[in-house]
Amino acid sequence: MNTSLGQVKENDDANVVVERVLNHPVEKVWKAITNKTQLKQWYFDLDDFKPEVGFRFSFPGQGHKGAQYTHLCTITEVVPLQKLQYSWQYEGHPGYSVVTFELTEIGNKTKLKLTHQGLETFPQDNADFAWKSFRGGWNEIIGKMLPDFLAETAKLPTVECQMMIRKPVATVFQAFIDPAITTKFWFTKSSGKLEVGKPVTWEWEMYQVSSEVQVKEIVPNQKISIEWDNTPVTTVDFEFKALTDDTTYVVIKNYGFNQTGDDLIQAIKDNTGGFTTVLDGLKAWLEFGIELNLVRDKFPNAHA
Repeated sequence: MNTSLGQVKENDDANVVVERVLNHPVEKVWKAITNKTQLKQWYFDLDDFKPEVGFRFSFPGQGHKGAQYTHLCTITEVVPLQKLQYSWQYEGHPGYSVVTFELTEIGNKTKLKLTHQGLETFPQDNADFAWKSFRGGWNEIIGKMLPDFLAETAKLPTVECQMMIRKPVATVFQAFIDPAITTKFWFTKSSGKLEVGKPVTWEWEMYQVSSEVQVKEIVPNQKISIEWDNTPVTTVDFEFKALTDDTTYVVIKNYGFNQTGDDLIQAIKDNTGGFTTVLDGLKAWLEFGIELNLVRDKFPNAHA
Protein backbone atom coordinates (compact mmCIF):
# COMPACT_ATOMS: atom_id res chain seq x y z
CA MET A 1 0.00 0.00 0.00
CA ASN A 2 1.24 3.49 -0.85
CA THR A 3 0.81 5.13 2.56
CA SER A 4 1.84 8.51 1.21
CA LEU A 5 -1.59 8.72 -0.43
CA GLY A 6 -3.56 8.22 2.77
CA GLN A 7 -5.39 5.04 1.82
CA VAL A 8 -7.86 2.95 3.79
CA LYS A 9 -7.40 -0.75 4.38
CA GLU A 10 -10.57 -2.37 3.10
CA ASN A 11 -9.89 -5.93 4.27
CA ASP A 12 -11.45 -5.39 7.70
CA ASP A 13 -15.24 -5.50 7.90
CA ALA A 14 -15.37 -4.17 11.47
CA ASN A 15 -12.66 -1.52 11.69
CA VAL A 16 -11.56 1.42 9.58
CA VAL A 17 -7.79 1.87 9.32
CA VAL A 18 -6.16 4.85 7.62
CA GLU A 19 -2.40 5.13 7.24
CA ARG A 20 -0.40 7.99 5.86
CA VAL A 21 3.23 9.12 5.84
CA LEU A 22 3.31 12.85 6.50
CA ASN A 23 6.24 15.03 5.46
CA HIS A 24 6.45 16.64 8.89
CA PRO A 25 8.29 15.79 12.14
CA VAL A 26 6.43 13.81 14.77
CA GLU A 27 6.33 16.77 17.17
CA LYS A 28 4.37 18.82 14.66
CA VAL A 29 1.91 16.02 13.87
CA TRP A 30 1.40 15.31 17.59
CA LYS A 31 0.60 18.95 18.22
CA ALA A 32 -1.90 19.00 15.36
CA ILE A 33 -3.87 16.12 16.92
CA THR A 34 -3.64 17.28 20.56
CA ASN A 35 -3.66 21.10 20.57
CA LYS A 36 -7.14 22.62 20.90
CA THR A 37 -6.34 25.66 18.80
CA GLN A 38 -4.93 23.59 15.96
CA LEU A 39 -7.66 20.94 16.13
CA LYS A 40 -10.31 23.59 15.56
CA GLN A 41 -8.57 24.53 12.30
CA TRP A 42 -8.69 21.13 10.63
CA TYR A 43 -10.65 18.59 12.71
CA PHE A 44 -13.89 19.43 14.57
CA ASP A 45 -15.13 22.46 16.49
CA LEU A 46 -13.97 21.48 19.98
CA ASP A 47 -14.77 23.73 22.93
CA ASP A 48 -11.85 22.27 24.84
CA PHE A 49 -9.29 19.49 24.52
CA LYS A 50 -6.53 18.22 26.78
CA PRO A 51 -4.39 15.16 26.00
CA GLU A 52 -5.00 13.68 29.45
CA VAL A 53 -6.48 10.28 30.33
CA GLY A 54 -10.03 10.73 31.56
CA PHE A 55 -10.59 14.08 29.84
CA ARG A 56 -14.04 14.27 28.27
CA PHE A 57 -14.94 16.35 25.25
CA SER A 58 -17.79 16.65 22.78
CA PHE A 59 -18.43 18.27 19.42
CA PRO A 60 -21.26 18.59 16.90
CA GLY A 61 -21.43 16.82 13.57
CA GLN A 62 -23.77 16.44 10.62
CA GLY A 63 -24.88 13.35 8.73
CA HIS A 64 -25.16 12.92 4.98
CA LYS A 65 -28.75 14.20 4.86
CA GLY A 66 -28.35 16.95 7.43
CA ALA A 67 -29.06 15.02 10.63
CA GLN A 68 -27.32 16.58 13.64
CA TYR A 69 -25.24 14.47 16.03
CA THR A 70 -23.31 15.18 19.22
CA HIS A 71 -20.12 13.16 19.54
CA LEU A 72 -19.16 12.15 23.09
CA CYS A 73 -15.53 11.19 23.72
CA THR A 74 -13.29 10.30 26.67
CA ILE A 75 -9.52 9.98 26.39
CA THR A 76 -8.41 6.49 27.43
CA GLU A 77 -4.68 6.43 26.61
CA VAL A 78 -1.93 8.97 25.97
CA VAL A 79 1.69 8.20 25.11
CA PRO A 80 3.28 11.55 24.16
CA LEU A 81 4.46 11.69 20.53
CA GLN A 82 3.34 8.07 20.01
CA LYS A 83 -0.29 7.30 20.78
CA LEU A 84 -3.62 9.00 21.48
CA GLN A 85 -6.80 7.00 22.06
CA TYR A 86 -10.33 7.97 23.00
CA SER A 87 -13.82 6.53 23.07
CA TRP A 88 -16.33 7.70 20.47
CA GLN A 89 -20.08 7.63 21.07
CA TYR A 90 -23.18 9.53 19.96
CA GLU A 91 -25.59 11.23 22.32
CA GLY A 92 -28.99 9.53 22.18
CA HIS A 93 -27.78 6.55 20.15
CA PRO A 94 -26.52 3.12 21.29
CA GLY A 95 -23.00 1.98 20.52
CA TYR A 96 -19.44 2.36 21.77
CA SER A 97 -16.33 2.69 19.61
CA VAL A 98 -12.67 3.61 20.04
CA VAL A 99 -10.47 5.89 17.91
CA THR A 100 -6.68 5.43 18.05
CA PHE A 101 -3.98 7.64 16.55
CA GLU A 102 -0.53 5.99 16.40
CA LEU A 103 2.56 7.95 15.35
CA THR A 104 5.86 6.46 14.21
CA GLU A 105 8.88 8.69 13.60
CA ILE A 106 10.58 8.11 10.25
CA GLY A 107 13.51 10.51 10.19
CA ASN A 108 11.97 13.94 9.71
CA LYS A 109 8.66 12.40 8.61
CA THR A 110 5.85 10.74 10.54
CA LYS A 111 3.76 7.66 9.83
CA LEU A 112 0.24 8.15 11.16
CA LYS A 113 -2.09 5.19 11.64
CA LEU A 114 -5.73 5.90 12.49
CA THR A 115 -7.89 3.00 13.68
CA HIS A 116 -11.60 3.23 14.45
CA GLN A 117 -12.89 0.09 16.19
CA GLY A 118 -16.35 -0.93 17.35
CA LEU A 119 -18.35 0.49 14.45
CA GLU A 120 -20.60 -2.59 14.40
CA THR A 121 -22.08 -1.53 17.75
CA PHE A 122 -23.86 1.46 16.19
CA PRO A 123 -27.37 1.14 14.65
CA GLN A 124 -26.80 -0.52 11.30
CA ASP A 125 -30.14 0.65 9.90
CA ASN A 126 -28.82 4.24 9.89
CA ALA A 127 -26.65 5.03 6.85
CA ASP A 128 -24.69 7.64 8.83
CA PHE A 129 -23.33 4.80 11.01
CA ALA A 130 -22.41 2.51 8.12
CA TRP A 131 -18.81 1.33 7.76
CA LYS A 132 -18.54 3.03 4.37
CA SER A 133 -19.60 6.34 5.91
CA PHE A 134 -16.84 6.18 8.51
CA ARG A 135 -14.34 5.03 5.92
CA GLY A 136 -15.08 8.02 3.70
CA GLY A 137 -15.02 10.42 6.61
CA TRP A 138 -11.70 9.30 8.03
CA ASN A 139 -10.10 9.11 4.61
CA GLU A 140 -11.07 12.74 4.05
CA ILE A 141 -9.90 13.83 7.51
CA ILE A 142 -6.58 11.96 7.63
CA GLY A 143 -5.92 11.78 3.90
CA LYS A 144 -6.66 15.41 3.04
CA MET A 145 -7.69 17.77 5.85
CA LEU A 146 -4.74 17.02 8.17
CA PRO A 147 -2.05 17.05 5.42
CA ASP A 148 -3.48 20.28 3.99
CA PHE A 149 -3.39 21.90 7.43
CA LEU A 150 0.19 20.77 8.09
CA ALA A 151 1.30 21.98 4.67
CA GLU A 152 -0.33 25.37 5.22
CA THR A 153 1.19 25.87 8.66
CA ALA A 154 4.60 24.94 7.29
CA LYS A 155 4.45 28.13 5.22
CA LEU A 156 3.98 30.33 8.27
CA PRO A 157 6.98 32.28 9.62
CA THR A 158 8.69 30.88 12.71
CA VAL A 159 11.24 32.49 14.97
CA GLU A 160 13.91 29.98 15.96
CA CYS A 161 16.81 30.53 18.35
CA GLN A 162 19.19 27.97 19.81
CA MET A 163 22.07 27.59 22.26
CA MET A 164 24.20 24.86 23.80
CA ILE A 165 24.28 25.01 27.60
CA ARG A 166 27.00 23.18 29.53
CA LYS A 167 24.64 21.73 32.11
CA PRO A 168 22.60 18.48 32.34
CA VAL A 169 19.26 18.54 30.54
CA ALA A 170 17.28 18.26 33.80
CA THR A 171 18.95 21.41 35.11
CA VAL A 172 18.27 23.38 31.95
CA PHE A 173 14.68 22.17 31.75
CA GLN A 174 14.03 23.17 35.37
CA ALA A 175 15.38 26.66 34.68
CA PHE A 176 12.30 27.35 32.55
CA ILE A 177 9.83 25.54 34.83
CA ASP A 178 10.82 27.21 38.12
CA PRO A 179 10.44 31.01 38.20
CA ALA A 180 12.94 31.24 41.06
CA ILE A 181 15.52 30.36 38.38
CA THR A 182 13.92 31.97 35.33
CA THR A 183 13.84 35.37 37.02
CA LYS A 184 17.63 35.30 37.03
CA PHE A 185 17.73 35.68 33.25
CA TRP A 186 14.28 36.60 31.83
CA PHE A 187 11.20 38.07 33.54
CA THR A 188 11.30 39.55 37.05
CA LYS A 189 8.16 38.05 38.57
CA SER A 190 5.82 35.08 38.00
CA SER A 191 2.59 33.91 39.60
CA GLY A 192 3.86 30.32 39.77
CA LYS A 193 5.68 27.38 38.25
CA LEU A 194 4.73 26.08 34.82
CA GLU A 195 2.12 23.31 34.95
CA VAL A 196 -0.07 21.99 32.13
CA GLY A 197 -3.46 23.66 32.13
CA LYS A 198 -2.47 26.21 34.78
CA PRO A 199 -2.38 29.87 33.65
CA VAL A 200 0.47 31.98 34.95
CA THR A 201 1.40 35.64 34.66
CA TRP A 202 4.91 36.80 33.86
CA GLU A 203 5.95 40.36 34.71
CA TRP A 204 8.78 42.64 33.66
CA GLU A 205 8.38 45.12 36.48
CA MET A 206 10.96 47.66 35.24
CA TYR A 207 8.89 48.07 32.05
CA GLN A 208 5.49 47.73 33.77
CA VAL A 209 4.69 44.96 31.30
CA SER A 210 3.07 41.57 31.92
CA SER A 211 2.01 38.59 29.81
CA GLU A 212 -0.59 35.91 30.40
CA VAL A 213 0.75 32.42 29.73
CA GLN A 214 -1.18 29.20 29.09
CA VAL A 215 0.86 26.01 29.41
CA LYS A 216 -0.24 23.60 26.68
CA GLU A 217 2.26 20.74 26.98
CA ILE A 218 5.14 19.60 29.16
CA VAL A 219 7.30 16.59 28.33
CA PRO A 220 9.85 16.36 31.17
CA ASN A 221 13.39 17.20 30.04
CA GLN A 222 12.23 17.37 26.42
CA LYS A 223 9.68 20.06 25.70
CA ILE A 224 7.58 22.91 27.09
CA SER A 225 4.87 24.45 24.90
CA ILE A 226 3.04 27.63 25.87
CA GLU A 227 0.73 30.19 24.39
CA TRP A 228 1.43 33.71 25.58
CA ASP A 229 -0.28 37.04 25.09
CA ASN A 230 2.54 38.95 23.47
CA THR A 231 0.12 40.98 21.29
CA PRO A 232 -1.00 38.89 19.51
CA VAL A 233 -1.18 35.51 21.22
CA THR A 234 1.51 33.22 19.80
CA THR A 235 2.89 29.79 20.58
CA VAL A 236 6.36 29.23 22.02
CA ASP A 237 8.00 25.81 22.12
CA PHE A 238 11.08 25.20 24.26
CA GLU A 239 12.86 22.03 23.14
CA PHE A 240 15.65 20.34 25.09
CA LYS A 241 18.08 17.73 23.81
CA ALA A 242 20.81 16.13 25.89
CA LEU A 243 24.02 16.12 23.83
CA THR A 244 26.02 14.50 26.64
CA ASP A 245 25.41 13.96 30.35
CA ASP A 246 26.60 17.52 30.97
CA THR A 247 25.55 19.47 27.88
CA THR A 248 22.12 20.41 26.57
CA TYR A 249 20.96 21.92 23.30
CA VAL A 250 18.03 24.32 23.71
CA VAL A 251 15.85 25.41 20.79
CA ILE A 252 13.15 28.06 21.17
CA LYS A 253 10.49 28.28 18.43
CA ASN A 254 7.90 31.04 18.31
CA TYR A 255 5.07 30.97 15.76
CA GLY A 256 1.44 31.85 15.14
CA PHE A 257 1.95 35.48 14.12
CA ASN A 258 -1.06 37.13 12.48
CA GLN A 259 0.65 40.32 11.35
CA THR A 260 1.45 41.04 7.72
CA GLY A 261 3.91 43.18 5.79
CA ASP A 262 6.18 45.48 7.78
CA ASP A 263 4.40 44.62 11.05
CA LEU A 264 5.23 40.93 10.57
CA ILE A 265 8.87 41.72 9.76
CA GLN A 266 9.14 43.84 12.89
CA ALA A 267 7.54 41.11 15.06
CA ILE A 268 9.97 38.50 13.72
CA LYS A 269 12.89 40.85 14.33
CA ASP A 270 11.80 41.74 17.87
CA ASN A 271 11.10 38.18 18.97
CA THR A 272 14.29 36.80 17.43
CA GLY A 273 16.31 39.37 19.36
CA GLY A 274 14.30 38.79 22.51
CA PHE A 275 14.68 35.03 22.64
CA THR A 276 18.36 35.27 21.71
CA THR A 277 18.81 37.52 24.74
CA VAL A 278 16.97 34.99 26.91
CA LEU A 279 19.30 32.18 25.84
CA ASP A 280 22.38 34.35 26.38
CA GLY A 281 21.20 35.14 29.90
CA LEU A 282 20.39 31.48 30.56
CA LYS A 283 23.89 30.41 29.55
CA ALA A 284 25.56 33.04 31.74
CA TRP A 285 23.49 32.14 34.80
CA LEU A 286 23.63 28.33 34.58
CA GLU A 287 27.25 28.02 33.50
CA PHE A 288 28.85 30.86 35.48
CA GLY A 289 26.30 32.00 38.05
CA ILE A 290 26.33 35.51 36.59
CA GLU A 291 23.13 37.55 36.39
CA LEU A 292 23.82 39.78 33.39
CA ASN A 293 20.58 41.82 33.53
CA LEU A 294 20.34 41.56 29.76
CA VAL A 295 16.57 42.02 29.59
CA ARG A 296 16.65 44.90 32.07
CA ASP A 297 19.41 46.71 30.16
CA LYS A 298 18.06 46.10 26.65
CA PHE A 299 15.80 49.17 26.73
CA PRO A 300 17.16 51.44 29.53
CA ASN A 301 15.15 54.46 28.38
CA ALA A 302 11.90 52.50 28.77
CA HIS A 303 12.26 51.82 32.50
CA ALA A 304 9.39 53.00 34.64
